[in-house]
Amino acid sequence: MFVIAFRAEFGVAAICRVLGVNVASVRSAFSRPVSAHALHDEVLKKLIMTVFEENYGVYVRHKIKAALKREHGLVVDKDRLGR
Repeated sequence: MFVIAFRAEFGVAAICRVLGVNVASVRSAFSRPVSAHALHDEVLKKLIMTVFEENYGVYVRHKIKAALKREHGLVVDKDRLGR
C-alpha cells in the first residue's frame, strides 16, 4: 500500500490530504486484521506460481485454471486468477 511505503517520509495525514482520502479510513485499514480471503489469496498465489513455473512460464489463465483443478482439486474463478 502506498501510504505504508511512504508514511515515514511524508506522514499519513499529508499523503491522505494529497490523495483525497480520509485519515481515519486509512488508520482503520491499518488496524484491521488480514481477512480470510486475503490469506487464501496468498496461498493461491504460491500455487499459481508453481503451476506457471512447472510449465515453463507459458501457461495462460485458462490453462492455469484447469491445472489447479486437475492437480490440486481447486476450482478458481478466472477473475481471481487474473488478480
